[in-house]
Amino acid sequence: MKILKWLDENFERVLLVILLAVISCLLMYQIVMRYVFGSGLAWAEELSRYCFVVSAYLCIGYCIKRDLLFRIDVLFNILPKPLKKGLDFLMWVVTVVFFGYSSYYSVIITQLAFESNALSPGLEIKIGYVYAFATLGMAVATIRSIQYLVKIVKDKPEVKRVSDVEAIADAKGA
Repeated sequence: MKILKWLDENFERVLLVILLAVISCLLMYQIVMRYVFGSGLAWAEELSRYCFVVSAYLCIGYCIKRDLLFRIDVLFNILPKPLKKGLDFLMWVVTVVFFGYSSYYSVIITQLAFESNALSPGLEIKIGYVYAFATLGMAVATIRSIQYLVKIVKDKPEVKRVSDVEAIADAKGA
């Protein structure tokens, strides 16, 4: 149970840190190869690009977990509390449906990519593996959205919306 709790709290964060480290190392390697030895490697650039795309998909779940999604809440803030809860619930139902729909179709697209046997140009891996990370990101976003919706339904105290400054301070402390 401790492992599940740890994964719930840290899954995206750990993967994002690893991906950032991989991107940094690959780009530094690419810079050294290009400017010191006169030629870069296509696979390093391609792998760093794929790591960036994967991190973008994983950030969706992380932002949902930390409640860092962009929103225009001017009207939301002036509503009475019961209407806020109802609107918040409706918004998260729509969010769950959207990410669920996206997850479903990303699975289909990933299957089609595997069936096509297309290879990436630099790494020469099946392009389906790259598409699989979109499926992972959408699945994580769906799970995080459902978790948030459950918090609303259980009538837990409102999840504290974290400001950008607090999020940066939290990230530095972690």
